[in-house]
Amino acid sequence: MAALTIATGTGNWFSALALGVTLLKCLLIPTYLLSVGKAGDASIFLILTTTGHYSLFPLLFTAPELPIKILLMLLFTIYSISSLKTLFRKEKPLFNWMETFYLLGLGPLEVCCEFVFPFTSWKVKYPFIPLLLTSVYCAVGITYAWFKLYVSVLIDSAIGKTKKQ
Repeated sequence: MAALTIATGTGNWFSALALGVTLLKCLLIPTYLLSVGKAGDASIFLILTTTGHYSLFPLLFTAPELPIKILLMLLFTIYSISSLKTLFRKEKPLFNWMETFYLLGLGPLEVCCEFVFPFTSWKVKYPFIPLLLTSVYCAVGITYAWFKLYVSVLIDSAIGKTKKQ
């Protein structure tokens, strides 16, 4: 299943499709199944879902949608993290310090894009800056999770080969 996730993610990574559509169809759905198997896969799932859902925020840009999108993402993220922490409570923590710092950085990014940027003088001249910041920040997280999944598959296949010998 992990190899399928990597293959579909890699195949669509460089396509002309929107990142959100590619992410949702090709990466998130298979990682749902992987997330309950190992703590490492659960970590990858949480990084991908949190970053993937946040990457869709610019599509909901009106003021009435702001509280709804934030509330839904927080509910899903908190529920997912608490459920997977309960499932893997006897294993290592789900996130290392860098991953925790990255995921917590989504909050200040949202504050800057939604509450600070509209009041700056750049709003008229550079209206694309919030979308650019969101896209780059999310691309970093999604790429990190993809590499982490790739390394996980390589390590698991190497361990499987040594066990067979």
